[in-house]
This record gives sequence, structure tokens and C-alpha cells, in this order.
Amino acid sequence: MMGAWLQTSMMLGVLLLSAAAPLRAAEPTAAGLWEQVDDKTGKAESWFKIVERNGVYEGGIVKIFFKPGEDENWTCDRCEGADRGKPVLGLTMIKGMRRKGLSVGSVMAGVWREL
Repeated sequence: MMGAWLQTSMMLGVLLLSAAAPLRAAEPTAAGLWEQVDDKTGKAESWFKIVERNGVYEGGIVKIFFKPGEDENWTCDRCEGADRGKPVLGLTMIKGMRRKGLSVGSVMAGVWREL
């Protein structure tokens, strides 16, 4: 009788401990939809979509919140090569970004927040 009680108690204890054990957190990722905000006003300026393929991140602007009077046909005059002069909206602007350990890099720090 005592042996069955002890065995049941031990099994219950193991079940409770395993249920209470914290789940392993997912590793941080830059993949997702991100919002770039004005650091002075806190208002959204643009949304970036970042994807990860085989450990390499790339991303571009999927939405721009233009201020009154801004040119909505904004093109990339700082881009090099074939991207120069292309519309910024939809252009892949983050290329070849890789993680460093558990960090996704300083590109996501500061005036960025995940949506």
C-alpha cells in the first residue's frame, strides 16, 4: 500500500515539475513586420517586412506614412547599381544581414518596434 502511494506521489511530483518547468524561449529573430518611428514625435514613418532565409535576413519598406507635402514617388538616390533611382517602396534595402549570437544587430535598435 505504501509503495503504491509513494510511486503515485513521485509520478505526480514529476508531472507537476515538468508542467511548471519554463518552456524554452524561441531564439530572437528580426523576421517580421517592423515599424520605424520618428524619434521625436513617436509617429510611424514606415513599415518594414523582414524575412529570413537560411540564416540570412533581407527586408524592405512595405508602407510609408508620408507627411503632408512629401514626395510620394520617393526614389533611392543613395542606392548603388541597379537599385539607384528605383522607388523606395518595395525595394529590398536590408540585404545579407546575419545574427550575431542572440542579437539581431543594431539595425533593429532605437526607433524600431515590432508590429
